[in-house]
Amino acid sequence: MEASSAVANAKTPRRRGRPRKIPEKKVLSPPPSQSPKERRTPEKTLELSRKELEESGQILFEAIRAPNSSVETVTSDWIEAYESDNQTALLVLINFIIRASGCPNSISREAMEDEDSIVDNLRQLQEAFQKESISEYPLVSKSKELKKFRKNLVEFFTRLFRQIKHSILYDEIFCETIAAWVIAMSSSVFRPFRHTATTITHAIVTQLCDVAQEIHSEINVANRQINSEQKSKGSRNAKKERLSSLQAKIGELTAKKQILNAYIQEYFDCVFVHRYRDVEAILRAECIKELGHWVSKYDDFFLEDQYLRYLGWQLSDKSSIVRAESIKSLSRIYSKDSFRGSLRHFTERFKGRILEMALKESDISVRIPTIHLLAQISQMQLLEESDEYKDKLSLCIYSDNPKVRKAVTPFIRDILKEDYIEKMEEEVKLFFSENGNKRKRQHGVNGTTNNQGEKAQWVTFKSLAKFLVKSNRAIKSQGMATLDETQMDIDIPDESEESDPDVALAQKIGGGKKNRIGLAIQELFNELRELQDWKVLADYLTKDHSFKSAVGPTISLSSSSGSDDNDSGHIVEECYRLKEQEESVLVEVLVASMNFSFVEPTKAKDKKDLEQRQDEIRSEISRTMAKHLPRLLTKYAPDAGRIAEVLQIPILMNLNVYQDLRMTKAYETLVEDIKELFLKHTHPLVLAHAAESLRHMTQSKNLASVTETKLSELQEEVIKTFRKECQDKELSTAHLGRDEVHSLGTSINRLEQLISVVNMLQFVEERDENNQDVASCIAALAQRGMLAHQQEEKIIVSAANFLWYYIMWKVDDISEKEDENQDADPETVAKFMARRDKIVDILSSLVTFEPAISNVRKTAFKILGNIYWLFSSDIFYSPSCPNVSKLRLPCPSSLQAQFASFVEGEIKRLKQDLDEALKKFEDEIQNDMNEDDEDDEETTRNKHRKFHDLDVILTAEQKYEFLEIIGTILRGTRGGFFDIKLSASVIAQFGKFGNDVDDVIKRVIQEFKEWKLETDPRTFCQIFSESLEKSFGLYEEIIEEREEEGEKEIPSNIMESSAALARLFANALHLRETQLMQPRKDADHIVEMHIRGIEHAIELMAGYQVTKQKAAVRYWIKFFKPLTVLLGGISVNDAMTIDAKLQEVLRSNNIRVPPYDQDWEAYYSYVQKLDKILVKFGVKTPEPPHSDSTKKLNGNATRRKRRLVTKRNAKDIINEDSDVENQERDEDKQNGSNDEQSFGSPKVSNRRINHRRRTTSEAIDSDKFAASNLKIGPTLKRSAPKDDEIGASKNSQKRRKSSRKKQKSPEVVIEEPSNKNKNNNNNTAHENGDSDSAESFQSLSDVRITRSGRRSQRILRR
Repeated sequence: MEASSAVANAKTPRRRGRPRKIPEKKVLSPPPSQSPKERRTPEKTLELSRKELEESGQILFEAIRAPNSSVETVTSDWIEAYESDNQTALLVLINFIIRASGCPNSISREAMEDEDSIVDNLRQLQEAFQKESISEYPLVSKSKELKKFRKNLVEFFTRLFRQIKHSILYDEIFCETIAAWVIAMSSSVFRPFRHTATTITHAIVTQLCDVAQEIHSEINVANRQINSEQKSKGSRNAKKERLSSLQAKIGELTAKKQILNAYIQEYFDCVFVHRYRDVEAILRAECIKELGHWVSKYDDFFLEDQYLRYLGWQLSDKSSIVRAESIKSLSRIYSKDSFRGSLRHFTERFKGRILEMALKESDISVRIPTIHLLAQISQMQLLEESDEYKDKLSLCIYSDNPKVRKAVTPFIRDILKEDYIEKMEEEVKLFFSENGNKRKRQHGVNGTTNNQGEKAQWVTFKSLAKFLVKSNRAIKSQGMATLDETQMDIDIPDESEESDPDVALAQKIGGGKKNRIGLAIQELFNELRELQDWKVLADYLTKDHSFKSAVGPTISLSSSSGSDDNDSGHIVEECYRLKEQEESVLVEVLVASMNFSFVEPTKAKDKKDLEQRQDEIRSEISRTMAKHLPRLLTKYAPDAGRIAEVLQIPILMNLNVYQDLRMTKAYETLVEDIKELFLKHTHPLVLAHAAESLRHMTQSKNLASVTETKLSELQEEVIKTFRKECQDKELSTAHLGRDEVHSLGTSINRLEQLISVVNMLQFVEERDENNQDVASCIAALAQRGMLAHQQEEKIIVSAANFLWYYIMWKVDDISEKEDENQDADPETVAKFMARRDKIVDILSSLVTFEPAISNVRKTAFKILGNIYWLFSSDIFYSPSCPNVSKLRLPCPSSLQAQFASFVEGEIKRLKQDLDEALKKFEDEIQNDMNEDDEDDEETTRNKHRKFHDLDVILTAEQKYEFLEIIGTILRGTRGGFFDIKLSASVIAQFGKFGNDVDDVIKRVIQEFKEWKLETDPRTFCQIFSESLEKSFGLYEEIIEEREEEGEKEIPSNIMESSAALARLFANALHLRETQLMQPRKDADHIVEMHIRGIEHAIELMAGYQVTKQKAAVRYWIKFFKPLTVLLGGISVNDAMTIDAKLQEVLRSNNIRVPPYDQDWEAYYSYVQKLDKILVKFGVKTPEPPHSDSTKKLNGNATRRKRRLVTKRNAKDIINEDSDVENQERDEDKQNGSNDEQSFGSPKVSNRRINHRRRTTSEAIDSDKFAASNLKIGPTLKRSAPKDDEIGASKNSQKRRKSSRKKQKSPEVVIEEPSNKNKNNNNNTAHENGDSDSAESFQSLSDVRITRSGRRSQRILRR
């Protein structure tokens, strides 16, 4: 009982017994060392006594800063010092915290003892700190000396609280003093103080959680002992005494736990609640990370919705690092099964957001752990069976990103096992239990051709087919059609399949080898062992899965005469029978499994071992499929989708096996079957795969005679059919009926596929009785593109592709002779040159003819790019072969201009398609805002904007075609046959069409940098200048439209892509401050970039001023923002040149820059950056802090008319991760201009601070600032989410009131110069929803004392 009362007395709030001392006028102690500008000499060091050094925290700081310091010893020494003189030890610790923030000054003992002056003392420390112009502080320093400082700092406070957990921790002098200073510093708008104090707070709370959890465990043990003691038998007195002792122990432990809970809650309310919404992403991320640790360590306190909701809210943060930390924290929490019941409500509330991130998160480093988290939630069975979340997440197995597919694979495996395989096993058991005897009578013992193990694998294959069919339907229903759409839609007619654009796309990327099923099997191959046994699957597919033959067209093959599909041994039981779509899917699975069986041997020891193992696998496939392939060809011959997949199997085989097995007759039958399929099918994929199989067969030397004979017959048949279709027709102008278009298109498509794999020049150039050859006929068909008949699109595209293959085969023949050092025949070269030039003219006319079909123009453009690339190669620069060199083909400048116009038109067309998709996206946002009352408009838009990914909005075909077009231009400029300036239009699209396009542009810039920067920097800089101007000008029409609609404000995200492009250029040019004193080869050209940009922007502004287009004027002022990025690394002479030219251009265009105007903020920043360079080197004198212009701004009349609103997009503050932006921040700090405002500093930083809403800001003199209170640190612009009880209106009103009280000061406010105006403006602030400055920024020390008193009263009442 005495121990219990002692603890109760210890936790009573102590009102300091000592009398409050009036602080002296100077409360700051001088720094023990001089500023960095003045090196400390040994004599000055000796002047400082040991006591002064110790009290200033310098000794403790040096001990912690040392990389090899013993933190445990330092901690023990401080505890001993505290036990002997607690006030001195506390002074040392507080000064150490201040020094850990990078501040060289310290506080005196009197300042520490006066709690009411904490705010003023911190303000003085900050002002002194700012005068030192220190660019970084220890926590973020990259210096070698401070490399381990953060680790040692956290370890120090961790060990400190761990060692005092039984003694000093419950001494209120220690805890209250530390809390007062740390909480006050954490609320500073000065980042070094705020960051350091927040880090220390996290370390303290983490250790308090550990101690509280230990006490909680001890209480549980004591309770179990009481229960055990009550049930035990023994002496009543002894039992009573033991129970009394245990109850006393529980009372003591409970009192300690309440004290610790009170401290934890205080730190959480005063630090975490403000800092989790800090403007700095790193601070928000650290808060979320620590909260995850606290929940895991002390779940008895933190495992509640009022704390977990912060993790859910930060899933919508604008910074990817914060979202990533939130996901990681939740993953740690969900990994504990004991938390399942407490997480149910949180899961129900935020599972939609988690799923959205798993499906649409653009940052792959966030999306992958989100998928893992959702899989964890599913394993804890917190997703209901009826939920569609499993189905939606399953679609990630078809992602084009291999990391996403790999992450979701374990989840898919579990779904297959639980929801498909186990259920089907039950169905099979039920089937055999009900129909076992009947099945035996019908089939007998010999009817079962597979053992039970193989049939168990059939269950897995059928289950996999069910899953893939179901997910395919889900993709179609969501409009997410990908590459192999027609391969899944097996029931539609062939003509409909041919018209599907996905067929052409699949053919372009390699005949559907990268189809949807292939992507899924690639990841599931190692997760499902059954997929590796593809022989069982092949045998399973050869079975008859229907009682009667399918109704429909049939194709008889040579191999069909020897097959017997009606044999009872090939009929499977009903429980194993596949449906039509399931069978189609498994055909694709079979081909994919055989393909990926070659991947496993990549773990071989060396190349020789790898080749040996690959040959073994190929031989195994060949021996197995030599038996099954004829049956599969016969079975699936009528079905285009299935036979297209089966025709890929011969490519995987070693065809010499047929000779080894003495199956030459079977090989002849195989070639004949493929030939017949090529002649009887019209589906593009069937023709492409059949042609590829025939090409593979020509490589088998042992069976070459059989293949060549059949191939010659095929070529003659195809040529004969084509000539028959062209007979008696004027191909370039004749009218073609519908049947003629179909037959002619089929014939030319077969020719296109065949010439792509076989050199058939002998047949193509052979003339008929009318003295016409096939090449001339096809060239005439290509000319029909000028007629712009939509139904003839496929004919013209196939004709153009045929001509390209024809040219390649001709060049191949010429290059073979050149390799033998033989020049080509002059007559042959002349004929070929004439035909080539004619083809080029036809294709050029198609590209430049605007009424032509869009796909025809794009195909012609890509082929022309290939032709110019081919004839600019080294083959045609041979001095020993002058005839061959005559074939060199330069691209005329007039044609290049037309190419540029075509590319810009295609970009504009794609942008229109994108705008339509974005309009639908905006409509979805509006619908969500109408349906969701929990979030305000801004929060909802931010939530959707974060997941807004152009790679999701654009279809696969759109991206592929656009990449081909820009690739043609960029390859031409890199190859030298196109003017390099053509690339400017493409580079200007950076940030506008998704990550794939951006990756291409980044690569091109890197190529140009390595190619041109050293040899021709002038051209390099000109390209970038033009690209930047075009990039910025793309949004000019949008601004004009917004002005017509009455929206004058320019969205900040509109210029993000141009600013990102400028940063890309700056990094390529190595624009760094370290280059300021070094000569640069490209210095003059960088100045030209600035001058050109200045002239371009100001001349446009002058023109728009004349026409009174105010929105356009305001927009082009923003062009100085990307120009500011390019100012890094310029010399002082360059800065003088640019500054002089800027003033000259302004005067010549009669542009007057207002002294203070928000619209000119980008210009002010540009000029300020120039001035910093000039001031740094003494060319220009810095303006005094209170210049005439500043006084004018402080005037009452100007203040009432003009409000200076410093706004900055949160992304600009958070995502300053590039080298250029880091350099800008360093320059700002070195010149005394910090990112954040000081504690009541009268100077307003020119850098913008993000505001939640507009705030009336005024500047006051420094003598009127002394009485101001502490300002809460800046917080992120986002309205705080509401609590869980959303439905009750009364509760929501209470929450709004409490949130106003709790979060009164998220803004940086510049206070009023006079009390008279202050009262008036305060009333206005209340009317606008803003809090009064004096009320909002009240002293946190008063808040702490009040809260401490209330807490102590609650504890005493308990």
